[in-house]
Amino acid sequence: MSLTMTVNVPTAYILNDISCTIKTDNLEHPNWTYHLRFESFPEARIVPDRIDLGTYTVSSGFASPEFGISGVWLDVFDRPGQFEQPQPRVMESPEDYKATIEINPQAMTLANQVRVRRYNLSVSHKTGLLSAGTFVRPLTITLGPEAVASASVVWTIQVPVNCEPAQVFFGSIGPKTSPIEKRGVLRSADGREFRILSVESSKPVKVALPPKNQFPSLPSKVHFLDLTLEMPDESSRFLAGSVRIQIDRDDFPNVILPWSASVRKDERRASVETSEVDVSRDQTSTGRMQ
Repeated sequence: MSLTMTVNVPTAYILNDISCTIKTDNLEHPNWTYHLRFESFPEARIVPDRIDLGTYTVSSGFASPEFGISGVWLDVFDRPGQFEQPQPRVMESPEDYKATIEINPQAMTLANQVRVRRYNLSVSHKTGLLSAGTFVRPLTITLGPEAVASASVVWTIQVPVNCEPAQVFFGSIGPKTSPIEKRGVLRSADGREFRILSVESSKPVKVALPPKNQFPSLPSKVHFLDLTLEMPDESSRFLAGSVRIQIDRDDFPNVILPWSASVRKDERRASVETSEVDVSRDQTSTGRMQ
């Protein structure tokens, strides 16, 4: 008799040992254990797969337009017998960070004779209109129609004035939902008082300062914002925007508060149209659903 072992090999680097045990009626060797060892490689991988840019503190007089990290690279594994090796072609990155790749890779050969081309990567966050919080963004490098390497880019920003929560989600709303109210807290992180000079909000969110003070607001370490979402006459399934708050601090004059909401489809009620029937004959009416 013959024994066949098969495994699903993932498209990632892994060194694995799969074993199975067969029980027999042999008194001397009742158990027989067999091993299947394998080492698999992806088309490419980004090392590390979680790129932590660290914590950036915004303070008065900061001049660096961006902050980043070194020691990040892309490994492309060459397949034996493959004449045309895949080349990094497209790099997708959101607008709030940038990633660049060196053109000339470093050729390497691993201990198991697997050839690798290593490209150095440079990843940095763009400091523009900053908001406080920890942010996670995807990084994707494409090497052809199917070969893709991906990682996560993570960073934390501490600012002198931050909004709690850092992002407002109004939840799931229907076409006839009454206005939804949320409250935001604008708080000083260094204990200094500040004033709110103006608030700009993309429709359909309205923002008010409680109590209904006129701008500029009185100096304080904490300010409350009342946000009201009014259901717009739109067919979009997802609504998103931001609130831009201007304050009287030169080191951090603007605070951005993103907001979002999902829109439910229209609720349709089912009705039945009944035809005239002769009750004496005990017939059942038929109907159709609208």
